Amino acid sequence: MCPKVSAIVSIYNIENYLANCIDSLIGQTLKEIEIILVNDGSSDNSPNILKNYAQHDPNIITIHKENGGLSSARNAGLAAASGEYCIFIDGDDWIAADMLSKLYQSAKSKDSDMAMCSYCRVIDKEIHISQEVNQTIFVVNEYRDHDQIIKEFLYQFVGATPTEQCDVTLNMCVWRNLYRTSLIREHNVIFESERQYISEDIIFHLDLFPYINSVSTVPKPLYYYRYNQNSLTKRYRPDRFDKECYLYQAIQQRIPGITAEKELVLRADRSFIGRARSCIAAEVNNNKEQSMFLRLQNIKRIVNHQNLKGVLKEYPIKELPFPLRVVTWLMKMRCSHVLYLIFGIKRFLHNNNI
Repeated sequence: MCPKVSAIVSIYNIENYLANCIDSLIGQTLKEIEIILVNDGSSDNSPNILKNYAQHDPNIITIHKENGGLSSARNAGLAAASGEYCIFIDGDDWIAADMLSKLYQSAKSKDSDMAMCSYCRVIDKEIHISQEVNQTIFVVNEYRDHDQIIKEFLYQFVGATPTEQCDVTLNMCVWRNLYRTSLIREHNVIFESERQYISEDIIFHLDLFPYINSVSTVPKPLYYYRYNQNSLTKRYRPDRFDKECYLYQAIQQRIPGITAEKELVLRADRSFIGRARSCIAAEVNNNKEQSMFLRLQNIKRIVNHQNLKGVLKEYPIKELPFPLRVVTWLMKMRCSHVLYLIFGIKRFLHNNNI
């Protein structure tokens, strides 16, 4: 008999957090699971930790591979999975004891292709519950109309409407979702490399959601996401904006195969503007290697990029909340020095608790 759930854990040099993650899986109230631990070429003590756990738990499967990145590790785990449903967990996070039980019960009782719960963000040992748990998708916990699923979930994964405060209204990460394994395999959906797309989870969802016909939700924060300031998406990277452009182009290429509606394009534009804004802020706040002159040059390159200029030319900036409207207008006018000054002042006020 196949397991009810395959829990696929990607692992790379996280020896200090690994036991917490594995223990949370071993302690699940749902017992008919397999735990697939994928060591992505770790150079620390992670391989020995996995060996020790595998010797004492028959539900644990270990995979050791050369380093290929998060997506590569997830794909390796997916290839080995035999569960009816699967879930992808980052090895430095952990989950509530009843997470898999609640998600599986939700998926089975409603015959869902995907079941989703909310999450907590863990910052310096402080736990912050995501406010999304109050959104309509968790109040209405069953969706069976494909068009509605696209609008309620994928649209919000991609980005927000112009009037909203946040650039994205629903966290698109895969780690809090349970997926029907056969659906992923039937349509040959895999994780594209995060080294190429920088946000592999949204590409995964764009490729999978055209085939999802039923989604259920569990209105509880059951996943504990450890906020890591040194992760690929948060630390300063000179090539960050180039990769954001590549991601934006990949999203735009996939939209026509999903829907012909303009709203999804508008949401993708809002997200791209937000990512460009973050890249500008990173030049001011996180680029410690270069002089102010070179950082200004980097900001000029961002605001003069054809992708950003094209988006800002058509985007309804006047509908944005006032602070974002001002910054976005400055981006459109390519006021690099003013943008540098604004983000510098914002950093000063934050550092001095003003």
